[in-house]
Amino acid sequence: MTRNFRAARVLLLLAGFLLVLLGLQVVAQQQTVRDDSEFRALHNLVVSADGAWIAAEERPDRGDGNVRVWSTERDVTFTIERGQNPRISRDSRWVSALQKPPLVDSRTARPKNKRAGQTLVLLDTQDGSRKAIDFVLSYD
Repeated sequence: MTRNFRAARVLLLLAGFLLVLLGLQVVAQQQTVRDDSEFRALHNLVVSADGAWIAAEERPDRGDGNVRVWSTERDVTFTIERGQNPRISRDSRWVSALQKPPLVDSRTARPKNKRAGQTLVLLDTQDGSRKAIDFVLSYD
């Protein structure tokens, strides 16, 4: 009887150990998938005329992208949420980008007026303030 009890106890411990290992493996696989979905690529890279600022469109493989703006002279970074197609003014003071609606909204709702245009965001690189201009029909 004691021998059977010990064997059952060892089997139970081994089964518990295997379940813990399998659980850790599943968690590790889920973490890998989440890390892959956070992959972002840079597009439309622009550098200011004096080389003081760099702007680029940051696109994830899924979800909303942003425009990132980096200073080459100071430790300053700005983000324009849901931005695309960045431009830097000749004097490097302003960065402009079109702002898309959130991806969730664009999939569920249809625009009421397709000619209404988009929102243009102007970022002041001196203090980080933003100005939004609605109903922009063209942007060059």
